[in-house]
Amino acid sequence: MGEIKFQLPALERLAKIIGDAYTGTEITDLFRKADFDTVGHDGGTKWRFLYAAFERLQRTHGAEAILKILKNVCSPQERLNRGDVRKEINECLAFYGLSIGEDGELRRVEKAITPSDTDRELFLQRNYHRLVIEHARANFLQRDYFGAVSDCCKEFEKFVRKKSGLEMSGRKLMSKALDPKGGLGVSLPGVASMTRDDVQDGVMHMCMGIMASARNPTAHESKHSFPIDRDEALDILGVISHLCRQIDRMRPKAQG
Repeated sequence: MGEIKFQLPALERLAKIIGDAYTGTEITDLFRKADFDTVGHDGGTKWRFLYAAFERLQRTHGAEAILKILKNVCSPQERLNRGDVRKEINECLAFYGLSIGEDGELRRVEKAITPSDTDRELFLQRNYHRLVIEHARANFLQRDYFGAVSDCCKEFEKFVRKKSGLEMSGRKLMSKALDPKGGLGVSLPGVASMTRDDVQDGVMHMCMGIMASARNPTAHESKHSFPIDRDEALDILGVISHLCRQIDRMRPKAQG
C-alpha cells in the first residue's frame, strides 16, 4: 500500500468509531487477532485507550498495524450487529485513498479532499469563539459532528466551572453560577437593571438548555442512538460560541 501515516485527528476519529462499537473485552480481542497480544484494554475510557494504542503502534510498527486492525473490524463476521462501522471507517480512510470492501479487504480508491472544503468553509465562516475552534474544529473537519458537539459541551462546562469557581456540573452548575441573584453578573453599563436581569436570566436558561439538550445526550448516548448531522452541529456550536462570549464579559458579583 506504500508509505502511509495517519494524522492524529484521524487516529482519534478511528478510536472513537471502534470505541463506540466494542466493549473493553472485545477491544482486547481485536488486538489479539491482529497479533498484538500485549495490548489489552486497561478499563479506562475506550476511545482514549484506543487512541493511545494506535499512536504507539503506528510509531513502532507503522500504519500497516492500524490497517490490520481495521481490516479485522470490517470483516463480514465482525460487522454483525455493529451498525455502519465499516462506512464510518471508510469515510476516514478515504482521505488516504483507501477503502475496505464488503469482503474486508483493503483497496486503493480515489483520494478524498482533506478535509472537506465545504466543511472547512462552513466552520470557519461562523467566526466561532476560541473555545469552539480549539475543541470542535478537528472533529468537525473529520466529519465527526457528534464528537465535535460532545467535546465542546464538556469544555464549555469546564469553562463556566472555572469562571464561577463552583465545583458543580450540568444544569445545577449553570443555575447556580448564572442566577441573577448571585454568582456571575453580566456587564451592561447604561442599561436598566430590569434589562440586565432579563439578559442574565436568558443566558442562564440557555446554558441550562445546552446542558440538557446537547451535553447530557452526547455524554450518555452513542452517535448511533443520538445522531447529529452537520447543520445541527453548526447550530449547536453557534449557541455555545454565543454563550462563551456572554460569559467572557461576566464578573463575579460582589457578596453581601
